[in-house]
Amino acid sequence: MRLASLSAVAAISLTVSLSPVLAQESEGTMPSRWVGFGEAQFDHEFETDIDSGGTLAETRARFELGAIYMKSPRDSIGIAVRYGHHDYEFGGTAGFGGLAPWDNIRETAVAVPYRLGIGADWDLLAIASVQGFSESGTSWDEGVTASGILATTYKVSNDLKLGGGLGISTEIEDDVSFFPILLVDWQMTESLNFATRGASRAVDGPQAVLSWQADPMWSLGLGAGHETKRFRLDNSGVAPGGVGEEEAYPVFASLTYGKERGGFQAFLFGGYKLAGELTLEDRNGTFVAGSDYEDTPFVGGGLRLTW
Repeated sequence: MRLASLSAVAAISLTVSLSPVLAQESEGTMPSRWVGFGEAQFDHEFETDIDSGGTLAETRARFELGAIYMKSPRDSIGIAVRYGHHDYEFGGTAGFGGLAPWDNIRETAVAVPYRLGIGADWDLLAIASVQGFSESGTSWDEGVTASGILATTYKVSNDLKLGGGLGISTEIEDDVSFFPILLVDWQMTESLNFATRGASRAVDGPQAVLSWQADPMWSLGLGAGHETKRFRLDNSGVAPGGVGEEEAYPVFASLTYGKERGGFQAFLFGGYKLAGELTLEDRNGTFVAGSDYEDTPFVGGGLRLTW
């Protein structure tokens, strides 16, 4: 069982974007209603050396838009869409960097999350999604994958929720991926929270985050996670129609201003990508080239609006 690629966690990512909306009415009663959100972010991974030769840098822009219908505080269904643009810059004349195997990668995703409260303490979460991840110059369907997730959480106490589940995803020129899901939401003190989550903002993959709510408007976070991006390449270059992959273990700190439960938010984050690895395969998924790259810093930020 391989760790899930970006396509496999896209649905979790979009659901995480909706989670502040879900949290708005976590207790009590409420009328049924629609709630929407929009978010934009930009980030940059600074130039670093590739072990086999050459250099790598990356700049990314991402935009998300979604809405959720809340039938009750614990029963809801929503839809979220995302578009991302990843600009890779390879340098040098030798090694993996000299191959310049890809440049502009497009990311699209549509997810439908469903949440159902069962009894007083259990919640069921089901997510279906379709994703496209491919280089500019290819058609969207050449990099399309689909995934499904089913998970449950149990309210251990007013301060602790634990849960887990299983996800399944098709992969570009690879076997179907099955991946476990661990859900923890622990309100350690009135202002300190520890939680696991899917891809969001600083990490394109599963992560754990320790958050401190300094006051009603400011919050700080420390986190770490794992990410794998796998995408279809265009019909030029050293592996026409092939597959590219980047894997890393980011660690980060974040600063957020604004109210999580509705309204306007601005956020900044920065950190390091550790143990980075690049892989190039041909159109059949056969290995062509690969190399590690040196640990590298990254920074980013964005805006969010909920209505």
